[in-house]
Amino acid sequence: MDVLEIKQYLEENYSFSTLHDCSEDDSNSQFLVQNRAIQVFDFDEIKVNEVKQRCFPSYTSLTSPDTLFFDKNNHLKLIEFKNSYSSDVKKPAVRIKCYEALILLKTRFDFKEYDKITYILVDKGPKSNRRPSTHAFLGGRCPRELKILKQEFPNLEVECYQSKEFDKRCYSILNVPTDSWKKASDRTDL
Repeated sequence: MDVLEIKQYLEENYSFSTLHDCSEDDSNSQFLVQNRAIQVFDFDEIKVNEVKQRCFPSYTSLTSPDTLFFDKNNHLKLIEFKNSYSSDVKKPAVRIKCYEALILLKTRFDFKEYDKITYILVDKGPKSNRRPSTHAFLGGRCPRELKILKQEFPNLEVECYQSKEFDKRCYSILNVPTDSWKKASDRTDL
């Protein structure tokens, strides 16, 4: 399947969620992102259903990022929210989530590696005692622990953002169609 076929399948079989809802830290009911206008797919829901029903019926412990999103160019974006400081995020666990999500997409949907994919990690940013200008996670830069993913998936881009920065810039970071910006600005519940 190409990306448009995957998108159509998901739209027909899954309901949308919001960035806000997918960014919830279940352990303490905190949300890393406040935006309720951008509609995304809850990858955890997709993973549970697709793994159980179609791919690996006897294997139910795959991990996945929180969110799956298609930008205005139909490029796939996977988003993982971590309610932790950047230095406390366990990079191997984040790397495994991305890798297993890509394997699931490849296995279930015959997703092609040549399609553009962006994996976005959103966390609380650096601890207050660190100088932000020297922190490896700022400004969308990828920590070296996650660059290994590019060896298997050469068209994968990895970006990391502080939750406040991501919340402010999510429309441009996610490459959301500009007509969605106008709709969101008209809403009063944001």
